Amino acid sequence: MPITMGIGELLVLGIVAGGVYLGVRSLKRLGGGGRESGLEAAKRDLELEIEAMNRREQ
Repeated sequence: MPITMGIGELLVLGIVAGGVYLGVRSLKRLGGGGRESGLEAAKRDLELEIEAMNRREQ
């Protein structure tokens, strides 16, 4: 089953990825007291967004 994404989904994914990138970058600047848990939360959010996009496609 091929995975196809429309322009809207790619735009949303790009925005989410950009948000994760900016979040990680700001955590690095803070010195990373809770950096690893922040990264895990960002990863989990991104995975949930991708799953939601896949459900909408089907």
